[in-house]
Formats: sequence, structure tokens, C-alpha cells
Amino acid sequence: MDKQNPSSSMDQKSPKSDMSLEPTSSPIKKDSDIDTDSIINFIKEICGKSFETFKQPKLMVPLLIAGGVSWLIALLPILVLLTMPPLVLIVAPVTLVLGIMYSFSMANITLKASKGVTPTIGDATKPFPRIINYIISYILILVQFIIRLFQPPFILPGFKYAIGSGLFILENLENDTPNEQAIEKSQAITKGNLLNIFCLILSLAVVSVILTWIPLTFSIATIITTPFTGLCVAHTYLKLKK
Repeated sequence: MDKQNPSSSMDQKSPKSDMSLEPTSSPIKKDSDIDTDSIINFIKEICGKSFETFKQPKLMVPLLIAGGVSWLIALLPILVLLTMPPLVLIVAPVTLVLGIMYSFSMANITLKASKGVTPTIGDATKPFPRIINYIISYILILVQFIIRLFQPPFILPGFKYAIGSGLFILENLENDTPNEQAIEKSQAITKGNLLNIFCLILSLAVVSVILTWIPLTFSIATIITTPFTGLCVAHTYLKLKK
């Protein structure tokens, strides 16, 4: 009686084992892959909400007025340089201070508008008593940004910290949260969305630059893009804090 050959039984099983080792046709998604669909949908959502806010009649007028103020502040040193060059040394620092005050004012105006509330003069002036505290907080964020630029893997931690801290002023304006705690809250709500926020800001910056440099559109572009950008930041804050 013949004995069964062990090797033959192994040979019979080998095709089955070979099939299990065949590569699958579907690609394996790595953690480092960038979800472009998520980024595009995030930008569309925020810009769409901002556009809907901007086109409301009760909100459009105060937003355009705020944009007009931005245009005047940007245009002032140019006019002085063309007409009275020696005064530029005086006007330039004044314009810088006005620009800083305006940026904080715009943050509160667009925050109110993004919630459907018509901004008032009181909303525009609310940040003024807090300006020194805001400037100190931004200086501290800048210091942390520079320190993190030199931490492994270099550069990336710095930008993550700066982008993550960017919404602290809105947290402060809405809830009167102390700046240090507002920065921590901003870091918490932006976690996992830093790339989305960065791409949104980059897209808005590119569009603003393009419109600004098209002849005869400087005034119109600034009046519109400045409040629209503020609305995008405000809607980002409202979306992420939920």
C-alpha cells in the first residue's frame, strides 16, 4: 500500500496560500495623505456662509462702510507721499496705529454680522479699551511662534501654534474670556482643522492680491475683500466652537 507523499499534499495547498498573498487592488490610505475634498468643502462652506451674510441688506451697508474705512487707512500714506512727502514720517506711524485699532474693530463687527446682528458704533469701539492687552497677547504669540520654528521637525510647530491661536480675539470678544485662556480655547477648537484654516486664509489672500493689483479695482477690492475676509474668520470660529 502506497504512502501519501507529504510534499504532494503541500503542493496541493500552495495555490491557496499563494492567492492569499496577492496584493489588493484598492490603495491603502496613509495617515499623512491630505484630504483635499475635506479642504475644498471647508472653504466652500465658510465662503458660502460669508457670502450669504454679506448680501443681507441690513448687514451689507455697515460692512461696506467698515471696508471703506479700511481703504481710507490704506490710501492715506500714499496720498501724503504723493502730495506732501515730508509728512510721511508722521503719517506712517499714525496709520499703523489706526490700522491696528481698525483690525480689532473689524473683528467684532464681522463677528456680530456673522450671527445676523447689525453692527453698531458700540460694536466697533468695544475692542478699543482692550487694545494694549491684545497687542501684548499677539507679541507673546509671535515669541512662541519664533521659538517653535526651531523645534523639531522645525518650522511646522511654529505655524501650527500661530494658526491655532488666531481665533483667540473672537473668543475674548464674544465671551470676555481672558486672553491667556482664550488662546488655549482657540488652540482646542482649531485642533484637527489647522490645514483647512491655512488653505482658507491662503485662498482669501491670493484672491485679495489678484483683485488689488487689477487696474481700477483697488478701492472696490479693498472695500469688499476686507470685511468678507473678516466674515470668513468669524464663521470659522462659530463653526469650530460648536
